[in-house]
Amino acid sequence: MNLEMIDASFKQKLKAEKPIISLTVTACILLIAKDYFGSAFQIYPLLDYFNFDKILSFFKNSKDAHFYKQLYWLLGCYLFYLFLPICYVLFSRRKLSEIGWRLTFPKKHLKVYLFLAFIIVPVIIIAATTERFQNTYPFFKFNPLIHSWQHFAIWETGYMFQFVAVEFFFRGFLLFGFARFIGPYAVYVAVIPYCMIHFGKPLPETIGAIIAGIVLGKMALASKSIFPGILIHCLVGFLMDCLSTYHKYF
Repeated sequence: MNLEMIDASFKQKLKAEKPIISLTVTACILLIAKDYFGSAFQIYPLLDYFNFDKILSFFKNSKDAHFYKQLYWLLGCYLFYLFLPICYVLFSRRKLSEIGWRLTFPKKHLKVYLFLAFIIVPVIIIAATTERFQNTYPFFKFNPLIHSWQHFAIWETGYMFQFVAVEFFFRGFLLFGFARFIGPYAVYVAVIPYCMIHFGKPLPETIGAIIAGIVLGKMALASKSIFPGILIHCLVGFLMDCLSTYHKYF
């Protein structure tokens, strides 16, 4: 009888924890897939194994090989940070609006986001003058002596949409997903992997990702929308790319 009660209790707890287990495992799988298959050079062994020689040669030897490699990276972001998480949410019978996918947000929060932009812009202007940031951004190593401005425009358009994917995954899928179980403490759970994806970037940016992750996370929960965070992220990314390019070549 005691064993039956223990078994029933275990099954009840497992059933209650099933949604958070599913969310955690799915998030881990997506992060692993993005890290191991999200860059073109990481699929070279697969292309070679399946004798996709033309595709392999395209990525390695074409005139715009670097440009296409970076476009592949963008596609990886869209797939693992946006498309597949959206599929998971819909499969879980939840609405996208429940995880911050809505344009509307309280107008009183607009002042906070404008204040954030007011603080961030001067920091970006100063950071863009440093060699470390210039060597990092843009990810597409644009050179006006080699590439056309069409390359730059295509890259920046795709790069801005990449921030939609990033914000959706970390401030939508993860944040609102875990908030169902641990409330506002989900902000601190989501900021850990967000900080980790900045490893390898300039140290000030990686440290700044912790602050930005917490602030944008709290604001996303309060406003129930990730779109203001997307705009902030796009502003930062576009400004850094433009200023870094300017200081390197003009």
